[in-house]
This record gives sequence, structure tokens and C-alpha cells, in this order.
Amino acid sequence: MLIAVLTVAPGAPAGATDADEAVSSSLTFIHGVPGQRFDVYVGKELVAANAEFSSLHPGIALSQGRHKVAIREPGARAKSRPIAKLRVKVTNSAPQTVVAHLDNNGEIDLYKRRVNTKWVNGEARLIVRHLAHAPAIQLRYDGGLKHRSVASGQTRKSVVPALPFELGVYAQTSEELQPILDPVMVSLAANTVTVVYVIGSNDDGTLTTLSHAYRTPR
Repeated sequence: MLIAVLTVAPGAPAGATDADEAVSSSLTFIHGVPGQRFDVYVGKELVAANAEFSSLHPGIALSQGRHKVAIREPGARAKSRPIAKLRVKVTNSAPQTVVAHLDNNGEIDLYKRRVNTKWVNGEARLIVRHLAHAPAIQLRYDGGLKHRSVASGQTRKSVVPALPFELGVYAQTSEELQPILDPVMVSLAANTVTVVYVIGSNDDGTLTTLSHAYRTPR
């Protein structure tokens, strides 16, 4: 499964002044933990209630400064102890992502990254993030080897032609090439950045992918 969302530009946070808008950003939260639901908080504000596995929540506005992002059991009080938390820092308008996922030990963790939306001059930037509880993988584009031995927690980036292609995700450790996901069709528009997240767990058959695309401002 591939779910794609296109983000045009970060939105200004509610109540922001003209000065704040210059350094506002947009956060996307991605739920990559199978069998769990979360309430997602930024500071004391509930931004996604009862979020479920493989859901994507874009357009969470952030002003300049530091923000605490936390996940809690659905219905828990805002001041209760979170399942996991981290801080994101906004110093420019680069989009931010936070992913709830399973780490190498199968424990719930939060992962954060800014998205590089630098202009790509008619091509497309593809970013693949391996955030599943699964062994190292190979990535193949239209059947050809692109990236070898991508471990959980790692990212691979490529600038590629703005064309549809088939993304194959294979087990790295097998002697024979074995797909661990059905092939994913990725359609890349010119002057966009597309981030593909590999999430879930290889142990229980919940491995899947989510995709989020951003326009690159010139």
C-alpha cells in the first residue's frame, strides 16, 4: 500500500505575527506502530486524536522555537506521562516530520527529520526512510539495484527523473533476492520531493509504505 499526500507549503500557525510567519514551519506526523493508537500532542495541544497505524497527519503548524511532540494513550490527560516524546526546533520554513515507529528492539520510538525541499530543476528528489522493525533491505527502481543494505533507521536519497517507476523492497540478507513488500508504484512530479516511509513490523506481516510529497520552491 502506498498513500501519497502532496504538501504545497508550510502554513502559518494560528495567531502568528508577520515576523513569525517568516520562520513558521509545518509538521507531519506519521504513525508507524502496528496494533497501537495514539493521541498526538504538540505542547499541550492535541493535534491528532486516536491516530491509527499507517495514518499520516500533515499541516500541523509550528512557530519559531522549540516544540515538544509527544504520543499518549488515547484519552489520556495532556499532563500524563507520554509513551514517547521529543523536541523539534524551528529555525526556518523547512517542513518537519515526526514518525512513531518500532526500533531495532521492537520498542516504540519517535524519529524526527527536516525535509530538504531544495530546488531540483525539473527532476524529482526521492527519499526512502527505513523505519520498520525489519532487517536491512535493498531498494530497486524498476528492477535495477539502487541502494544496498539499508538498515532500520537509515535513509537513502536520490535525484531521479520525474517519471513513474516501480520501487522494490527486498530482504538484504537472503541469498536469493526475496521481496518483503509488494512492488510500490511511485509517481514523481517535476520539482517535488517525495519521502517514502517503510513502517510496521516484519514479524507480524504489517510492513507497508507511506508516501508524502512536497513541492520545491524555486
